[in-house]
Amino acid sequence: MVLVRSSGLGRPIVAAIVLTAILLLSLSLWGQERRAPKKLKAGSSCTTKECHGKLSVGPTVHSPVAKKSCDACHEQDEETEHKFTYPDTGAELCYGCHKSVTKKKHVHRPLKDAKRPCLTCHDPHSSAAKHLVKAETTSALCLQCHTDLAKGSRLHKSRPVKGCTGCHVPHSSESPKFLRSRTPKLCYSCHEGIQEDVKDAQVVHGPINVGCASCHDPHRPLTGKGLKKSGADLCMGCHIHFKDRFSAMSKRHPQLREKKDCLRCHRPHAGPRKSLLVAAPRKLCLQCHENDIKSKRAGTIKGLGAELVKGARLHGPLASGDCAGCHEPHGNNESGFVRKAYPPTFYSPYKPEAYALCFSCHDASLAGLRRTTVATRFRDGNVNLHHLHVNRKKKGRTCRACHSPHASKAPYMLADSVPFGEWKVPIRFREEKDGGTCASGCHLTKTYSRAKPGAATRASESRAATRPRESSKTTTSPAGNVSGDAP
Repeated sequence: MVLVRSSGLGRPIVAAIVLTAILLLSLSLWGQERRAPKKLKAGSSCTTKECHGKLSVGPTVHSPVAKKSCDACHEQDEETEHKFTYPDTGAELCYGCHKSVTKKKHVHRPLKDAKRPCLTCHDPHSSAAKHLVKAETTSALCLQCHTDLAKGSRLHKSRPVKGCTGCHVPHSSESPKFLRSRTPKLCYSCHEGIQEDVKDAQVVHGPINVGCASCHDPHRPLTGKGLKKSGADLCMGCHIHFKDRFSAMSKRHPQLREKKDCLRCHRPHAGPRKSLLVAAPRKLCLQCHENDIKSKRAGTIKGLGAELVKGARLHGPLASGDCAGCHEPHGNNESGFVRKAYPPTFYSPYKPEAYALCFSCHDASLAGLRRTTVATRFRDGNVNLHHLHVNRKKKGRTCRACHSPHASKAPYMLADSVPFGEWKVPIRFREEKDGGTCASGCHLTKTYSRAKPGAATRASESRAATRPRESSKTTTSPAGNVSGDAP
């Protein structure tokens, strides 16, 4: 034995040698503990802390892993080699415990194309999400492939609650796009209120039967309610005739420029009325037109509330509640959105086509025949007084010069007064047994009789004789009435 005298440097060297020896011994022992077994015993576990412990860490653990039954899925190739494979390379291994999910008409592509299909989406050991999916949530997993849907700023409200599987079956389905059922039945599973509306409705919007996706995008709502387009543009996708009409016309109903656009008047899904109106036509129109409306483009549009009083006579279309009988509710190029031509002024040269709106219901002979005993009751004997007033080459009095188009307390829809510039011309009509008397601001008091013609007939014959010399001069009589070509 050789003794070495201790020195000041000897102690650190000895300490280093001892520590090194301890470290090497520890590594040797650790390596022996990590050495894999030659054969996996039935029921034994590989998920010990020293081996595959990380495979069993997570909120969701596969049942065989939790039960420490690795041999349920793995088998050792050779007794002397620590190598293991699956008994089956495809989904059949999983179907040993789980019911097959590929027997329906539409099968998800990963289940058809991948070598180990189930492992495309699922972790076989443990996962942070339900159903062992390889993502934080089922929806996050889907968006790994369906990247186009991940670009939307807003998604269907059911997604945060149920995820993509709220509507889709992830493996296979009898419905296209792996839907849990066909639309609209699928949508009704959440939107029960709409289902009730459709069930009891007399009129159902066509796209309901085709599919809710005709109007709605269930993945990427670009506007409110998930509509594919905003405003009236969505409706014009099907109602092309309105789109063509709007592009060709200069005037459009203001409500179509409002935020609610078509939905201001129409229901989108179903309802009890024709054209899916939200209310009966007359009631619907009066929601806006009962009171005066101030318009930058059209000035003040007179409200109808003052005319539709108790006891008032209503014009035929209005009496039947059909405002659209005369007016185009969406708009057109005519004044007041009337469906056909109608003079917008007090005076107008007479042309039958200029009164196309009126002659849609009334016979054109009402103003076309100078003499008649059947075309009108407004006659003195057989002299047609409509013809006298209206049928002129220059200053023919239009229908609006005497009649109210909506309602009146007087017979024959005669107005109390009509506007002539800033002056409201009074009519002062009084119906007689066989005719009537008119003491308007247009002329002195005149009486007509269908059975006993008088002054009105002589006046009309005199007017006919002098018509080529018709003057545009306006004079005022001593009594304050306007004669000549005053209104």
